[in-house]
Amino acid sequence: MLLLLGERGGSASYPRPAVLGVFDPAAGTVFWPPAGQVGVVVNPPGRWLNPREKRAIADLYLAADGALWAVASEDGGDQGPFRSVIYRAATVRPERDPPVAIAPKPAPPWRLDGLKVEALAGPAAIPGSVLSVATDDEQYGGIWRPLYRALPEGDREQAALPAAQRPAGKGR
Repeated sequence: MLLLLGERGGSASYPRPAVLGVFDPAAGTVFWPPAGQVGVVVNPPGRWLNPREKRAIADLYLAADGALWAVASEDGGDQGPFRSVIYRAATVRPERDPPVAIAPKPAPPWRLDGLKVEALAGPAAIPGSVLSVATDDEQYGGIWRPLYRALPEGDREQAALPAAQRPAGKGR
């Protein structure tokens, strides 16, 4: 059994960066690797309106392939603005020592402006979905949505163009 713990960071009670730790059930202790007793720092990608208000780990989801997905969120107040970034934080291989390898420069396959994602889950029972998210958008309530494979960066820009303006072979 391997239990991963994530401290979200960016809160009044824990203003330091977000960290990951591994719980050892046999010893009954949490192992916070070499960075002293503060865990392994996780740095979410992206630009933030107010870096002190970002939560680098609002939730974690471990996929069957060992990908440890995290969501970082920013909360500007009960009416927003909200921003969320879903990124691969690490790879988990319980048979290795250490069992968690932090992603050195995570790229955010999903950016959700206007939503404060607080929960990650596996694929929905909807063909093509790869993850599911739920939000807590304060005064606006919450939503649940499936996520699909994200477009590569260059394709996102092309997808925003009207079909007549796209280069041949892009999004047609």
